Amino acid sequence: MAKTLLISQRADVMERWRAKYPDATAIPHEEALARTFADAHANGYRFDAIVADFRDANRSLIRALYQTASFNQEQVAGTALHMDVDPGSFAEQQKKFFSGLGMACEIIL
Repeated sequence: MAKTLLISQRADVMERWRAKYPDATAIPHEEALARTFADAHANGYRFDAIVADFRDANRSLIRALYQTASFNQEQVAGTALHMDVDPGSFAEQQKKFFSGLGMACEIIL
């Protein structure tokens, strides 16, 4: 079994993505992220795609995603990570970090 995750703390972004990915799992906060990864680990499924908002003010959810994915590499290896982020050094740094976990990274605008 595989899932698509939508990760954002911004309601307007989540609403837009839910229209595009109606069967995806919404992850609006760190607790939901932790529960979703724990469930994936316990039930042996992985993620097909993760659509993540890298534009939130404090980036705490993105830090939590990286930390959680680091401990659960079997769930994210081969996952397509679609990063909503402005191109530049921060985006390239994040691509390097998440690619190191076996994820295929793409910047979306």
